[in-house]
Order: sequence, then structure tokens, then C-alpha cells
Amino acid sequence: MEQQRSAIRCIRSVHHSGSAGFSLMQITLALLVLSLLLIVVLPVFFNMVDEARDTRLKAVNIGLHSAVLRAREKWLVNGRPSTLETYGGLRMSKKGWPLPVDSNRRYSTITAEGCSRFWRNLLIDAAPQVLALSIASDRTIAGDATDVTKEGINEALRASADNGSAEFYANAEQGRCRYYMSHEGQQNLNDTIRLIEYDPNNGRVIWRIL
Repeated sequence: MEQQRSAIRCIRSVHHSGSAGFSLMQITLALLVLSLLLIVVLPVFFNMVDEARDTRLKAVNIGLHSAVLRAREKWLVNGRPSTLETYGGLRMSKKGWPLPVDSNRRYSTITAEGCSRFWRNLLIDAAPQVLALSIASDRTIAGDATDVTKEGINEALRASADNGSAEFYANAEQGRCRYYMSHEGQQNLNDTIRLIEYDPNNGRVIWRIL
């Protein structure tokens, strides 16, 4: 009987000593496996995030383009007026394209604030939140090209993401409105620029990924 008890105590001792902890090799192997998983999974995750942002950009682009065409249709139906009151006093060009300027201004000067109001007036309730991006000075529709670098845009978007929560940031460049998708939540991923551009000279709305 005493021998059996001794044998049981010996087995328990071996069992506890074997499960007391992991060896250095086991820990190393576990870290290696985790590292390999991260190498494989993280690029896939980032690609999914990028694809989602691209899809959102294209969807908003379609919405803005449709709104521009609706405004032009209303302009034709109403006898080609200079202002569409149903859109909050939206100015229209002689060619029938919406102008992102204040209705009470004499000169057609495009500004970042004007592009923001234009966005909200056209898209109304469906408009994603947009704020003016402080990076360039005001330009006229036929003005000279604005010298804005990709680095300057990225810096302004990163600063805006830290201080605000808008989905898009508007800027007036080369006589056009450009709506940059926010960098919020992706400061450490990459510096890809996603934007929607509206040209009031011909009503063209396009999306770009730089």
C-alpha cells in the first residue's frame, strides 16, 4: 500500500514539473508563428480597408455627379435662370452648370468655403460631412493653376483628421472644387490621396486616387 502511494506521488510530481511552464524553444516557436500570421494577415486587412474606402469614394462621386445633372435639368425646365432658389440660391453658369460661389457675389470666385456650401446645397440630406481645407488661396474659375504638392495636401489632411471629424475636406484649385477624403484612422497606413473633383466649366465630376 505504501509503495502504491509513493508511486502516485512520484507521478504527480512528474506531471506538475512538466506543466510548470513553457520552455524557451516553445516560446520562440509561438512568437515565430504569431509573426508569420501578422505578416500574412496585416496586408490583407489593409487591402480590405483600402478597398472599402475606394468603394465609398466612387459611391459619393456618383451621388455628386447625379446631383449636378439634376440641377442642370431643373435649370433647363425653369427657363435657364441664373440662380436656382430651390437649391438655396445656387448660382448657375451660362452653360447651365452649377457654380460653387455665393449667390450674392458679383464675381464668380471659387473658394474652399464656396465648394463646401456647393456640396451641401446639391447633396442636401445625403451629403457626407465636409469642411474647408485650409491650404490654398482663393482662385477664379479661369485662374492660374494652384501650386499644391501632394506632400502639402497630405500634411493638411493629417492635421485636419487630428482636429476634426469630417469625411471630406474641400479646396479650390485651378478653378475647380476638389473634395479630399479624410485621412482619419489611416495616419499610419499610407499617404494615398483620394479625391473627387468638380469642374464648373463643363459639369464634369471625377474621382481620383493619387
